[in-house]
Formats: sequence, C-alpha cells, structure tokens
Amino acid sequence: MNTTTTVPLHLSDAARAQLIVIDVQERLCAAMPAKVLSRVVQNARLLVTAAARLGVPLLVSEQYPTGLGGTLAELRDLLPAGFSPVAKTRFSLAGLEAVEASLASEDQRTELVLLGMEAHVCVLQTA
Repeated sequence: MNTTTTVPLHLSDAARAQLIVIDVQERLCAAMPAKVLSRVVQNARLLVTAAARLGVPLLVSEQYPTGLGGTLAELRDLLPAGFSPVAKTRFSLAGLEAVEASLASEDQRTELVLLGMEAHVCVLQTA
C-alpha cells in the first residue's frame, strides 16, 4: 500500500504577494549565535531586496521597540525613505489596526510571505 501523497507545487506570484517582516530587532540578536544571526540577516536582506525589486509591498513590525530596540540596522537601511514599522506589544500581528489597513489596501495580495527572528513565537502566532 502506497501512503505517499504528492503535494502540488505552487510558486508564489509577485503580483499577489506581500512581505511581512516580523520583529527583526536589535536586542533580539544578542540571544542568537553569531553564525545563525549572520545567516538570518543575509536571508532577510535577500527577501527585502527581492521584494523591492519585484514591487512587492512590505510591512515591518517591531515588538515593544522601547525595550527590544528598533529594526536591525542591516534591514532598516533597505527600507524606503520615510518608512515606519508598526510597533506592537503583543506577539501576533493579527487584528492590529495598522496591519489590517495595510492588508485591506492590498486586497489583491493574497500571498503573505512571513519573515521573522522568533519563528516559535511572533511568526507562529501571526501565521
């Protein structure tokens, strides 16, 4: 009996995508080994750069920026001039007014690409 299931391949479409960068912040970096942090930053920069080149809208959040610092400088430098991250004090982005407004303004963008440092908390609860 064959129990293998084939999942159809679905490639993301830039015209339907939106990139959400979740809490990639200065003080969260201290808890990561340098090698891991380097890879996270490299991959995050790649995604943010690709989104900009492909015209994919970007939303950035910061968890309690007063205590955890702002978005990592290596990413902040890639953000458009005047871009403001969404500050939050709960783990999930779901239901936040600024996030809902951003998603509503991009209603044809049904593919959300999530990127974050703490996949086990804020990314998971946002998904």
